[in-house]
Amino acid sequence: MTKTNSVTKRMLALLLAVLMMFSGMAVSASAATAGTPSEPTTQPTAPAVPTSIPAPTLTKSDADKTITVKLPVVPGYKVYIQVSPSASYVDLNNGSWLYVNLTPGQKYTFKAYIGKPDGSLLYSPEKSETIKDKHAAPNAPVASKVTSKSITVTKVTDCEYRLTDEKGNVVKTYNWSDKTVVFEGLSANTKYVLSIRRKETTTKYASDPVSITVRTLKAGDKTAVGKPVLLDKTDTTVIVKCAEADKDKKIEFSIDKGKTWQYSGEFKNLKANTIYGVIARRAYDPAVQDPNPSSAILEFRTNSKPRVEASLADCKVTFAEGKIYANAPIEVSVSGDGPDDLYLAEFGDTRFIPDYIYFDAKGEQFPIKNGKTEVIPGSAHANSKTTMYVVFKVERYNGGNNWKPAGTITLEKEVEVGPNRNVFTVIGEFFVTAFNFLFNTLPDLILSTGGLWEKGLALLFGMFDDIGLTK
Repeated sequence: MTKTNSVTKRMLALLLAVLMMFSGMAVSASAATAGTPSEPTTQPTAPAVPTSIPAPTLTKSDADKTITVKLPVVPGYKVYIQVSPSASYVDLNNGSWLYVNLTPGQKYTFKAYIGKPDGSLLYSPEKSETIKDKHAAPNAPVASKVTSKSITVTKVTDCEYRLTDEKGNVVKTYNWSDKTVVFEGLSANTKYVLSIRRKETTTKYASDPVSITVRTLKAGDKTAVGKPVLLDKTDTTVIVKCAEADKDKKIEFSIDKGKTWQYSGEFKNLKANTIYGVIARRAYDPAVQDPNPSSAILEFRTNSKPRVEASLADCKVTFAEGKIYANAPIEVSVSGDGPDDLYLAEFGDTRFIPDYIYFDAKGEQFPIKNGKTEVIPGSAHANSKTTMYVVFKVERYNGGNNWKPAGTITLEKEVEVGPNRNVFTVIGEFFVTAFNFLFNTLPDLILSTGGLWEKGLALLFGMFDDIGLTK
């Protein structure tokens, strides 16, 4: 017990010595510190009151319909945000607020503010953003005019257009513009994609595009057909044909400078003595091809009066002595029909010119010169009836200074051929002629001198009365 206490005492003495050593060091350190003068302690000062604060920073997401507002930092003050109109928000507690479920097309105005020590509020400048929405897509575009080199689109208000090839490549500079509605310099017979969309505004994005495919037309023929040729005309009609044969395509004609076209080369209901012009071109399908070039113009003047059409009914055949004899030539006079004077003729007028006479198909032909001929029918026709054929040349006046041959036409006339002519037939004809004179001519002569005959008869009967023969 004694031994243990002795050890304990020694340990405590050692511990006390160590403590005293450290206590001395601490006192020395304190003394050293106490020997150095210390700085006076200062109290924190209140933050200065700002005279302005910056505007908040806005970040918009139209797709998500959100706006993130980042607040400015004002030392010593908590910054708040005011929004008009009010909207639901999520406080992120990191110096920014997220506004959600915003209305497309609605303009939102934001401003930051702090509370000043005097109880008033200090606001920042306003910042505004509008959540955009897409326009509704318009109707499909309409290509109002298409040629081999251009496409014209019907303009729609507040829309813009684009032209691409089939692969989607923009053609030239024709990319989303409302300035160009005629796309030119295109290739013939080629497909293009014409698109339309409603253009972007301050409140709405551009709509989705609506597209159609348009094929440009085939190019027209490089060369025109020949100038039309005049076939016939009257005072109210004209007939023309194309100057060249065209086996592949039809030819169409126009008499009103290309306003209207027709396949027929005949035009009716024209005005007399009026100048007209006809052009021609190869026909084409306007849905797939450009117009073909027109020919040179054929100008003409319609006739001033209805045309003269010669008629056999107006042709005359007379015999010098009224009868044909088998063995004696007899003079036959033949007159044709139609105008003889070129100054009286107009395009299309016809005339019949006496040419020759014959009796049999294989018989002799007797030429008619200056409207007359000497005819000897031949003894085979003596004392019989036969048919005489008078052939007329048909001529048509087609302008210029000449009549153009237009075939022949034949007049048939039945005649009686007498016997061979001799002294007895001559005497018989004398008496027949005398009888005809007395029978036909004398009565007319008496009637025409009726007053003279009446006076003569009155004088004769007066003489008879004087001598008593009338009693």
